[in-house]
Amino acid sequence: MKKAASRISSLVINFFLFFTSLCFMVIPIGYTDFWERYPIYIPEFIMCIAFIVISLVLPFGANFLLYRFWFKKAGMSKLWIVIPLLGTYLILFFGVIVFLMAIPDWGNFTWQVQ
Repeated sequence: MKKAASRISSLVINFFLFFTSLCFMVIPIGYTDFWERYPIYIPEFIMCIAFIVISLVLPFGANFLLYRFWFKKAGMSKLWIVIPLLGTYLILFFGVIVFLMAIPDWGNFTWQVQ
C-alpha cells in the first residue's frame, strides 16, 4: 500500500512539476514576440535565459530530492523518476528550440543596455 501511494503521488508531483516548468518556459517565448520590432535589451535577454534555466533545473532538482528522501525509502524504482523526467525534458527542449528559432536574425540584433 505504501508503494502504491508513493507511485500515485509521484505521478501527481511530476504532473505539477511539468506544468510549472512549462509556465517558466512560456515566459521567455512570450518575450521573443517583442524582439522583432524593438531592440533587445540585455537584461531582458538574461532574464529569459534565467527562466529557461529554472524551467530545466526545477524538475530534476525536485525529483532528485523526492527520490533521495522519500521514494527510495518506499522502495520505488528509479524508473518512476527517469521516465517522467525524460517526457518533461523532451517537451522543454522543444520549448528551447522554439525560443531560439523565434528570435529573428541573431546577427542583426540591436542590443541595448536599457
